[in-house]
Amino acid sequence: MMTLSQAQAEQQTLFYGGDILTMADEKADRRKTVKALIVRNGEISEIFTSDEDYQTYLSDSAVTKVNLGGAILMPGFIEPHMHMPLVVNYAAVADLSPCLPEPYSYRTYDNQVDPRFKDKTVCKYDGSIETGFEWTWNVLNSAPNRWVPFAPDGTLTKQAWIVGNGIDPSRFGVTPDEIQRVVAFRSRPAEEISESVEGADAHPVLILDQSEHVAYVNGNAFVAANICTAWPCGPEINRNKDMPAPDPLGKWEVYTGQDGNAYYSGLLQEEAAYRPFVAKIQEMAGVPASSPFFFMDYAEGLKAVAPVVEKIAAAGVTTIVNGGGFTVPIIQLNKDVALHKDEAGNFTAPFRIRTLISATAIDPSEHSKTAVEIAEAEMTSLWPNEVLSKTTLIKNTQGRYGATGIKFWADGSTQGCSAYLTQGYNINGICVDEENGKKTAVTGSHGANYQFFMPDNDEEPDLSKIAGGDGSFLAALQPFWSKGWPIQIHTNGDKAIKAVAITTLGLSTGRCNEYPVTLIHATVGGDPATSPSSVAQYLWELTKVARRVHCKNEGGLPLNFIVSHLTGHVGYWGGGFVSLLDGKDLNNLGADGDPNGRAPTLDATTLDVRDNIPFTLHSDAPIAPVNPLWYVEQMVTRNTWVYPDIKGSQVKDMPDSKWAGNRDGRSIYENLKGITAVAAEQTLIDDKVGTLEQGKVADLVILDRNPLDADSDVNSSVAINKIKVCYTYLAGKQWKPKSFSDEACGKIKITD
Repeated sequence: MMTLSQAQAEQQTLFYGGDILTMADEKADRRKTVKALIVRNGEISEIFTSDEDYQTYLSDSAVTKVNLGGAILMPGFIEPHMHMPLVVNYAAVADLSPCLPEPYSYRTYDNQVDPRFKDKTVCKYDGSIETGFEWTWNVLNSAPNRWVPFAPDGTLTKQAWIVGNGIDPSRFGVTPDEIQRVVAFRSRPAEEISESVEGADAHPVLILDQSEHVAYVNGNAFVAANICTAWPCGPEINRNKDMPAPDPLGKWEVYTGQDGNAYYSGLLQEEAAYRPFVAKIQEMAGVPASSPFFFMDYAEGLKAVAPVVEKIAAAGVTTIVNGGGFTVPIIQLNKDVALHKDEAGNFTAPFRIRTLISATAIDPSEHSKTAVEIAEAEMTSLWPNEVLSKTTLIKNTQGRYGATGIKFWADGSTQGCSAYLTQGYNINGICVDEENGKKTAVTGSHGANYQFFMPDNDEEPDLSKIAGGDGSFLAALQPFWSKGWPIQIHTNGDKAIKAVAITTLGLSTGRCNEYPVTLIHATVGGDPATSPSSVAQYLWELTKVARRVHCKNEGGLPLNFIVSHLTGHVGYWGGGFVSLLDGKDLNNLGADGDPNGRAPTLDATTLDVRDNIPFTLHSDAPIAPVNPLWYVEQMVTRNTWVYPDIKGSQVKDMPDSKWAGNRDGRSIYENLKGITAVAAEQTLIDDKVGTLEQGKVADLVILDRNPLDADSDVNSSVAINKIKVCYTYLAGKQWKPKSFSDEACGKIKITD
């Protein structure tokens, strides 16, 4: 034990008087073994398992004392996958996202910045419809920030665009009439936009789907973006041949006209498809290519960052991972936020930032640069102590910022009808193509962004058949894998998960990457109708194959996987997924549920636990709000809602899978590891943070109540979603949220 004279010479803080969850030992945490701990110069220096052992520190004036007063101390939360720049980008236009279920009501800005960054009307939860087409068009038509360039005084140019973000047809209802309305919209969105959006007759319109994988435009948008010379337009009709088609990762959907020609419908699949429209808006609005923001310059966008940072930190987060550095300016923005200093030279960000480099990253100032070259210039060590920011070398950063991985997108969005599935979407849901009154379900391969090798069954694959070539995932992954860089891959559909897993296994025969491969989202956990086992079990079997594969490079480790789940797929989209994946109405499943359906396998963390696959939980913000405690609750309860019925009392249970485990053994502790210990492992900083252990960095959060004691009823006053964050600590430095509750947190006493 350190002497008091040593304590006086160093900055120390004693935490005691409440439950301490180390997240390193479940049995010890449940027995409340740890009584107190000391933080010295930003690190945990001592842990006490007896009240007598720390008594001498209570009388030492050189030690700051934090008497928890019954509150809870645990590792600071890690948000392992979000897009902070996109949160700001899309806040600058009309917010069309449906209201969240009542227990998870959320506002980003509370109208605190300026009219440009304005949340939609406060959700009422009084039984009125707060989703659907009429609601969406009313919100868009009345939003003052729907115009780009922003025109607070109403002065518009002829070139101005109408832009909205967050429309979500997957949450527009599940009755046959509601589904048919969505099918009609998806077939010809340009027509409905022209009829329903005020000003669409004279101005181009771009509406981004909540998934960010889909967008919808009118004919004026195709003309304004110089893709078409007139409307209607198609690949061979009124097409400006000087404007190239989107790259293979994107698609402008078409329909067949009465004359037999193909015409663009206004549905744009994937970011590559709507990128030319966004680029035209930037050009028209005078936004420089060097700006990380789509619809505003750097100075304007930076004003909106501070409230986002506050909201994230107020949820108990001490590390975030930006899930895609699409451009060098976006990568730079993450550096600027993480490494900002005040006038006294102190870092101001309340959390660490890690960013992934997109496998398709571009440098607007030097278009000849490849994504590999950008990654070579931007990648850092896992815990850097100095970072090159533009031309300045910033020292003593102590792991505040790092670029530590590569991000791929193997498929699209489940709710956006572009997941790569073993079987196609259900014909009775919204993910169908309709032409001349005939419906065809969107195929399972529709969402594949690359060519993949897939065996005919779940037996051990023949790795020699995993061929490369143009358009293959193997060819795209190889240059990054050969560098030994950490890899994270967006995979929603069950077939996407299996396909990328097999590809990485094939690569590991030549070079083993020493880091785990993270599968982001891993949404559809299997298809009971076509497979004898879950995706999680399949991954586990592949890891056993990998242990028999000898790496040619010395020091390589066998392939292993981490999956990271977007919990909103259950909490916010569950009712919609039962419909679009399985063609059923969650309101009318009956006592037997849906054991053979795919929706019950959504993000089923109990299957991960059963099959030894580590998992983390994330928001994918701006897709869903950042609040790690909510993620835990959503995975433990597996509660959901069927839109438009989103009052707290209208809560439903997701159905169980025949693979079992969905309800049995849903451990709060295991899911808490998904936002602490395992999240640190995924982020490759588990040697520094994620658990409370001697020698680790003191990234901490204090909660008013113990989540292990929470009620499973989401509407209860002691549910997990009611827990308050009182303080966070970054390397021992305290941060107090503006939302601090004296009623909940006033019991905590801090004295010198």
